[in-house]
Amino acid sequence: MVDIFEPNDTPYGMTYEAHIIKDWQRNLSLPVGKTPLQDKTGETTYGVGTDSPLIYLSGNDGGTTERTCKIGSGVGCFVSICDAVYSEGEKPGSTVDQLSALAKKDQDNVTDLYLEIDGQKFSSEDLKKYRFHTSEFEVQFPENALFGAKPGSSKAVADGYYVITKGFTPGPHTIVTRASVSEPSWNSEVKYNLEVS
Repeated sequence: MVDIFEPNDTPYGMTYEAHIIKDWQRNLSLPVGKTPLQDKTGETTYGVGTDSPLIYLSGNDGGTTERTCKIGSGVGCFVSICDAVYSEGEKPGSTVDQLSALAKKDQDNVTDLYLEIDGQKFSSEDLKKYRFHTSEFEVQFPENALFGAKPGSSKAVADGYYVITKGFTPGPHTIVTRASVSEPSWNSEVKYNLEVS
């Protein structure tokens, strides 16, 4: 059984919020078709060096996705289960308070939330304590950015459900996430097949 860090822990030297911001900054800095959110196989999902103690397993942009990732023994996983981000780039003229309210409203409308790690199942109730709402942070949108955001620097706010695991032992492992949001209507299921060596 793989252990999950508690919400107030500082996994791998950073708070949960800092990891969430790092993940979104990475996802939003890449153009449509290149971002890990749209990865269909696992090829670009984690996008970190092989010596990293933690990999970032992003969600998807809706629908069902299955990905395969090769990682080293003892490496942990940042797992995005259900989340939302709103930015000035996507919503020009919005204040940080307005972006924060949009992100909160989005995740207040979550109707289904599920995580399974190697057969261990976590329900919506189990995962409630892993909801995080970030402070504002800067993102750098590229040309052809996600959400139709205009290129350049932008303030953003994220809200959602995330867990960070401790290291995995050698061998095959699976992580499954599932989530639904009523408004805006959105459904997602992601399966990660981890090959740990």
